[in-house]
Amino acid sequence: MPVCRRRSHLTMTVHPDTMVRLDQLRNTYRLPVGQIVDKLVLALHRCVDPEGKIVSLTCVNGEVCRFGRKDGPEVL
Repeated sequence: MPVCRRRSHLTMTVHPDTMVRLDQLRNTYRLPVGQIVDKLVLALHRCVDPEGKIVSLTCVNGEVCRFGRKDGPEVL
């Protein structure tokens, strides 16, 4: 029998440009916005250690960067 996970609802305020970009991603990948946010958070979470230091970057294909990059976006 498949395991069912209950999805939580998240109310958040984002910049209008973020909503436009999320809509573009949603239309491109035919996924709900929640799944896109799940994937983005997972990718970022894989890059940091428990202290919040960036230990690696994940490429768009989901693999760790082959070039050993550890420089994250300054916004973080």
